Amino acid sequence: MLKVSVISPEATLFEGEAASVTAPAFDGEVGILPQHAPMVTVLGTGELRIGDGTARFRVEGGFLQVVDEPLPLPAPVNEAADDMLPETMRDEDDLPPPVREIPVPGSDVPGEKTWPTQPRPVAPPPLARQGFTEADITNRTPEATRAVRDQLAKLKWGRSHIPPSVQGTVVSPGFHGGATWSGASYDPDRGLLYLNTNDVPYISVLRPNAAGGYDFGGYTYFSDHEGYPAQRPPWGWLNAVDVAKGRIAWRIPFGAYPELERSGLKGLGAQSFGGTIVTGGGLVFIGGSPDEKFRAYDADTGKELWSHPLPAGGYATPCTYMVGGKQYVVIAAGGGGKLGTRSSDTYVAFALP
Repeated sequence: MLKVSVISPEATLFEGEAASVTAPAFDGEVGILPQHAPMVTVLGTGELRIGDGTARFRVEGGFLQVVDEPLPLPAPVNEAADDMLPETMRDEDDLPPPVREIPVPGSDVPGEKTWPTQPRPVAPPPLARQGFTEADITNRTPEATRAVRDQLAKLKWGRSHIPPSVQGTVVSPGFHGGATWSGASYDPDRGLLYLNTNDVPYISVLRPNAAGGYDFGGYTYFSDHEGYPAQRPPWGWLNAVDVAKGRIAWRIPFGAYPELERSGLKGLGAQSFGGTIVTGGGLVFIGGSPDEKFRAYDADTGKELWSHPLPAGGYATPCTYMVGGKQYVVIAAGGGGKLGTRSSDTYVAFALP
């Protein structure tokens, strides 16, 4: 038998044993039987059935976990809010859904029909801009503004969720985030999730194929005439999200292009690749920036406390360890990659005071 718990933010709704669990996933249903391998999956919207269906719950996002022992999980913040409520509780007006379906533009591709809505979490606020509007056009220089406007005249752009098109569609957040592959770090004592996010647009395009349909033709970075993001800065952020209250505790522009800073343009942020770690002593460490620096921030306020140049970009998530009672932080400074800076094969470790 399976040991099953169904938990909402307010209460435990079900706890007991069952021969099976069937739950909605984003690509269909997932069925769990005894002896299933440990797993955690994000749930979709629909009905969760326990056993023969005598216990049923309406699910709108959340987690299904199969483990030998229960594991604490923070609420997800960059994909969907976590909430599991039975059908009877859904009728109460004072319980807004954790994810709302919002109307979105349709496709203009012949023969393609897109769904009229898309889910959007109620909280926390988005960690990157949703769509590309007139207010988002870069103001870095008059020449950059003009170059971006010239490109926009040939593209589809505006609100979020405009489908890919043959002429090209501006996508924001872009294909490198919002949040990126590097993930986030969580401090259970502070209840804060720390993650860097990119705030730069891309262009997606469709190509006609020989069968009379269309294929995805890939994506390109949407930039001005000098290769900087087409969007008004900041272009990168470091965020601290209060997962219990569903709000952003603090956020600061993160990342820097050295040549722009030398010209006096500071605080613009930059695309970054490589995530955060947070220590028990209240320090957030991160590399990832094209200026090839490794930084430490105050976990409570986001104030930069320290930085150190690396031999190449630290496009990796750092790790921490102890030797002889002393704590160290190490990062792979490999450089290169998507940001195109110099390469190296160096690991750099720092001792904490």
